[in-house]
Amino acid sequence: MTSKNPHSVAEQGFSTGADDYAKARPSYPAAALQCLQSELKLIPAETKILDLAAGTGKFTELLVKDGYQVTAVEPVAEMRAKITETLPTVKAVEGTSWNIPVESDSQHVVVIAQAFHWFDDIETLRECRRVLKSNGYIVFIWNMESQERCQWIAKLRQIYEQHDVKAPQYRKGAWKKVFNTEEAGELFHLPLNHRQFTNDFLIANKEVVWQRVKSKSYVAVMPPQEQETLQQQVYAILDDPENGFIPNSDGEYLFLHETDIYWAQSQ
Repeated sequence: MTSKNPHSVAEQGFSTGADDYAKARPSYPAAALQCLQSELKLIPAETKILDLAAGTGKFTELLVKDGYQVTAVEPVAEMRAKITETLPTVKAVEGTSWNIPVESDSQHVVVIAQAFHWFDDIETLRECRRVLKSNGYIVFIWNMESQERCQWIAKLRQIYEQHDVKAPQYRKGAWKKVFNTEEAGELFHLPLNHRQFTNDFLIANKEVVWQRVKSKSYVAVMPPQEQETLQQQVYAILDDPENGFIPNSDGEYLFLHETDIYWAQSQ
């Protein structure tokens, strides 16, 4: 095990923005869960899954509903409290990817949803392999706003992603580098398998979009005045009808996303 601390932007941003994260971050499509069950040949009632860096329990909740035996590990107390609040039957414990508080050879699957880019190192892969049973699986999943299919999302991402202060981000792809190392190939069967799904859903108003932007760690840590300026920029884009943020007949707005899943079996 390695003694490391979570990235400062993640720790501060997610402790400050736990409420926004719980309310504004999307869930994951049913097709993604079905893919995992099918591709990994899982029997939920017989499968122990470790949800690592579980956040507020967005993915944890889906695993529980599908009948898996779930342990949630989350280093940020404010995020972990959300799991306990919404999923009181789930064992939610403090821990990091470098020091997972479960026994070796005890889990069928380790799932890391929306988080691996914060700790994408070989020490994490070693620790995940330690807790996995023989022929277990490591799974990574991310939701991403679809700038390819939506103009207003593309314009929003242009303005808020410039504030990421060089913080690790899934979209940058640096998390893939660890899988090019010789040791990663000794721990898991590579290359990673990959599937992508659409994850589109309806929202009530532009305030929900702003709450989603504010839930990003690097926005949550911005000074209030800078947040206010960014909020005005977000609303200006959404208020311009040429950008396509237009309600349907029920007054709701479509928020387009893609969900990427990657997985590998342990050696």
